[in-house]
Amino acid sequence: MIAPGSRRRWIWIAGWLLLFAFVVVAFLNVDWREAAALAQGASWRWLIVAVLANASILLLVAWQWVILLPGAGWVRFPSMLWITAVTSTVSNGGPFMAGHAAGVHLLATRGEVGYATAVSVKALDQLTEGIAKLLLFAATIAMSPLSSELRWGVAGLLAGVSVLGVLLLGAAHRGHLLKDLAAHWPGWPGRVLEFLSRAAADLEALRRPHVYLFAVALGGGKKLAEGLGILAVLMALGVAVPAWGLLLVLSAVNFSTMASVTPANVGIYEASAVVAYGVVGLDTDLAVGIAVLQHIAYLVPMAGAGLLALLGTHETLGAVTRVQSGQPSGPTD
Repeated sequence: MIAPGSRRRWIWIAGWLLLFAFVVVAFLNVDWREAAALAQGASWRWLIVAVLANASILLLVAWQWVILLPGAGWVRFPSMLWITAVTSTVSNGGPFMAGHAAGVHLLATRGEVGYATAVSVKALDQLTEGIAKLLLFAATIAMSPLSSELRWGVAGLLAGVSVLGVLLLGAAHRGHLLKDLAAHWPGWPGRVLEFLSRAAADLEALRRPHVYLFAVALGGGKKLAEGLGILAVLMALGVAVPAWGLLLVLSAVNFSTMASVTPANVGIYEASAVVAYGVVGLDTDLAVGIAVLQHIAYLVPMAGAGLLALLGTHETLGAVTRVQSGQPSGPTD
């Protein structure tokens, strides 16, 4: 029989190996030769700026999640930054939807807010992300002379964001009806409805417009930081593109990676960036090198920060690899 202390140690080791494997998978799929060849003549100062600009996205995500929590479920910023860093590592190395599941689980357990609150925060996060991308795409269409292909994508995203927004607004203001309905449904349907009613009650930010508008502004800040990261890579290489071209590249990589089908979107990210740079007028070989270097500058903080966050935190790695037997009792559950 395995002792409890030994079991926890093995769970910690397994969790560390799993997260490390996510990062390895992400980076092994990058064409390092293209990046290395181009980086030889690049300004390392600007490349560091690119990495720092992308790293600031994690700070904005953590801030956003803190303010999206209902008043009774407050989590300290350092703890939230830990959660978002580990979630980002899983998102940028694991399979599709793994990052979403990890974010909900870590917020519920590490943040001690419970799963209902964690689901509400993640739902609001996805709504703000959709709105931020819509604003980005709209600005690109307004400024770019060759962005008509984005219009159908914008229409589809607008439909999806509208449906999600209506559902969440309805739940935020009429969620108590789910609780009443749960009382008339025995068994697991009633338990599901009860859980959804608790999650709906925690959509507090939608009942406080000034709070949610600030969250949307932070979502826009994430796109700005990502754009600054791309600009810094271009500056490092001495490549100039017009403002509409920068927006087009940023929109292209955001549009093509909305549904992750490869670890860290490797290949998809680069291909979309190369197409956008081609529209701007860059040579294909140069565009490929820029796209790879640009993606690496993004992955270094977004996939690597979680490993740094996990360093020395033996007691929390089990939360990354397994769902604990008991749901944490959060203040809003």
